[in-house]
Amino acid sequence: MSSEHGGSTEERLPGREGGSRRRGPRRASIVVRYGEREYERDLVRCRRELLQREMEGTFGSVPELARKAGLSRSTVSAFFRGDRPGTRATVARILRELGLSFDDVHRDIARERRA
Repeated sequence: MSSEHGGSTEERLPGREGGSRRRGPRRASIVVRYGEREYERDLVRCRRELLQREMEGTFGSVPELARKAGLSRSTVSAFFRGDRPGTRATVARILRELGLSFDDVHRDIARERRA
């Protein structure tokens, strides 16, 4: 659906010129698989650390984090949304910039099932 000015009339996030469409609630976690193991990734913790690093001035935005990690903005954004699991190497680069380790944000699902 288009407005009379040719732009989309879909709902936009308040206060964001040209912002992205609202997609519903954010995922709290996703399940990722590396090799034979499955892990639950805590996306809330990842987003919290992103905000903390922005407040500290480590970087000012997702694009700046992406540049520091040597990744594309879309790859980093997809990581925080939980749209793609990412390779171990990609995840390690993002987590390193956030000051986190793999184990800080991943829970081994199989280990809990065995316990």
